[in-house]
Amino acid sequence: MRLTSEMALAGALLASASIGGTGCKSLDKPASASFASVRITGRTAEQIRAATVVVFQQDGYTPTKVAGPEMVFEKEGSRWDQIAYGSWVNDAAVWIRVRASLVPLPPDAFRLQCQAYVIRNKGDPLTEDPVRLRHNHSKPYQALLDKVRGQVMR
Repeated sequence: MRLTSEMALAGALLASASIGGTGCKSLDKPASASFASVRITGRTAEQIRAATVVVFQQDGYTPTKVAGPEMVFEKEGSRWDQIAYGSWVNDAAVWIRVRASLVPLPPDAFRLQCQAYVIRNKGDPLTEDPVRLRHNHSKPYQALLDKVRGQVMR
């Protein structure tokens, strides 16, 4: 079967319609903020960092690093995480690690952004395996950041 120009045009239109129809809000954000992010104005980095720690702890995360512009939070994954990402060979638990960072934005704002990972073999220097979660799994993390913004803006 020979590809005609009409078939190629129809395929291109279908592809662009499916991409445009997904409603990607992250296309206007920097790549580093495309997983989950919020813009917070009129607050200090310390206020935002403190609210972030509180919100993540309320959701069951343990802060493992909170000094400086990057914060790291971890918690054991759910049963579903274990089924989806765990090993069939051993029963080692999978963990969720969230790396959050504060990016200064002029004149008086910050972008709080994060990326989540599923961690296999947590703590093993040779076999620890972080799997970056894709954008289609970002909703719970976006909700956490929205909660941080709500708390810090009170």
